[in-house]
Amino acid sequence: MMKILTFLSLLVIPLALVGYDGEDERQAFFSGVDYSITTKFDRSFFGKEENPEITWQLEVNGSELEKGKISPSDQRIRFKVNDLRPGIIVSGNIRFSVRRRQRPMILSFFSRDPFSEMRLLKRIKIGLYPADSALNVLLDRYKLSYEKVESLDQFRGQILFISGIDFAAHPQIFNRLLRNMPRGMKIIVLPPVKGSLKFPVGMFTKTMLLPKNGILELRREFDILPLAYNINMEFNGNSIVLKFGDKGNGSGCVSFDVGQGGKLIFSGWSLEDLANPTGIYLLRYYIQSDIK
Repeated sequence: MMKILTFLSLLVIPLALVGYDGEDERQAFFSGVDYSITTKFDRSFFGKEENPEITWQLEVNGSELEKGKISPSDQRIRFKVNDLRPGIIVSGNIRFSVRRRQRPMILSFFSRDPFSEMRLLKRIKIGLYPADSALNVLLDRYKLSYEKVESLDQFRGQILFISGIDFAAHPQIFNRLLRNMPRGMKIIVLPPVKGSLKFPVGMFTKTMLLPKNGILELRREFDILPLAYNINMEFNGNSIVLKFGDKGNGSGCVSFDVGQGGKLIFSGWSLEDLANPTGIYLLRYYIQSDIK
């Protein structure tokens, strides 16, 4: 099977684990990639022995895949899960053990071809605005067909991605489009954006807010991605005001239902880490959430 992505033979990632007992954490990976991961356990987790070590074991689908030992001076582990067919996700867990203490983490492995089925769905017409958005590179990398949109009023497809907009300079950008929105159309606003927007309260039939870690409500296999921007929603008389910023607290996603099956989604999670499948599969979810 032809691969959509070309990875380095060894992908080196720092894994920020701390040395304490607690609830399971979760992290997502691509299948078919040789990972070299450096953990960050505190020295105290290794104990007081002269030459302390932590034993680690990776199990996938109930079978042991890899195991080994790490020390305070060498915390690197290596593993690889064979390439998965498109649409397949497998789960595993990695456990770090020293004496009677354990530090577990749940791992999810995704196929490197997230859009296999979608390339067959010719009825899905994707638009990108502005035409020179940074999202071009990502869509090209995965061979997704899309239209470079010069004017929002002229786009009549099903999915419209908007990225790289300063709403302070374009405060009325959605007004005409939302009032004449085609049935079932989705508008998905992705980083980077800044500024603020104001909408009449009566423009939307339903509103949903997700917190910073709300990405796990979309798919339980996802990582909690960092926010490229946070979203603060306020009510001012008969208006809804959205403010976007990279400082302070706020929501990770705000979704509005519009008219006849339409949606306007503001998603603040960063898509910069292409080594993490979460951002790529988040795009897949936004395009067609019923395809798992």
